[in-house]
Amino acid sequence: MDVTVWVTVIPEPGLNKDVAKRLLSVADHPNQVRVVTYPQFGFEVPGDVFTRFEALGPMGEPEPKAPITFTDGDTDPAALKRRGRPKKAAPAKAEEEKE
Repeated sequence: MDVTVWVTVIPEPGLNKDVAKRLLSVADHPNQVRVVTYPQFGFEVPGDVFTRFEALGPMGEPEPKAPITFTDGDTDPAALKRRGRPKKAAPAKAEEEKE
């Protein structure tokens, strides 16, 4: 009887893609890497795949995202959202319509 022990790998925030790529690179077949979402997002792999994954060493730090900057140097998030929206037209006054 062959019993396979499955291990759950929970990646650090921002490293989901890197962990998935590394797990798939050491797996014998892509079906050996399963996604789990309960109780937390992660990947489930057989014990031998996990051993090879650990042998590769620690994962790198996730690259910080650079803030969006306009040509004038503005990085205010609220201002960035407002720039994408067209200005609202002023409503027509009822007094001008009556005349």
